[in-house]
Amino acid sequence: MKNKKIMIVDDDAEIRESMVQALMMEDYSVITAVNGRNALDLLGSYDAANLPNCIIVDLTMPVMGGEQFLSEIKSSSSSHLSRIPIIIASAKGYGQLEIPGANGMLAKPLDLSDLYSVVESYCE
Repeated sequence: MKNKKIMIVDDDAEIRESMVQALMMEDYSVITAVNGRNALDLLGSYDAANLPNCIIVDLTMPVMGGEQFLSEIKSSSSSHLSRIPIIIASAKGYGQLEIPGANGMLAKPLDLSDLYSVVESYCE
C-alpha cells in the first residue's frame, strides 16, 4: 500500500468520484471537498501528521475556486499547509494557463495516465 493521502477538491460530483475511484484503485487514500472553502475547513481539522500529501483542486468552483484556495494555502501561517503540493485541474485555456504557486496542472477532461503521472510526481 502506498499510504499516501490525496485531497480532491471539485464541485462536479461525477469528476470528483471518478478521480476518487481511479486513485483508490492505485492504493491511495482519498479525501474530498466540494469547494475551496470546504477544503480549508477540512484541512484545519487535521493535525500535521494527517494532512494530505497533495491536493488536486478544480480551478473554477462556486464559493471558493482553485486560485483563491491556492493563495490561502500558500499564505497560510501553518508551514505544514503551505508545503502541500497543489495541482490545478482545469479545462479553461489549459496549456496557456499559468497559476503562480501551483505545483502542477491537469487538463480536463481527465486522462487517467496524466492523473497518475501528476500524482506520482508531486504526491510521493
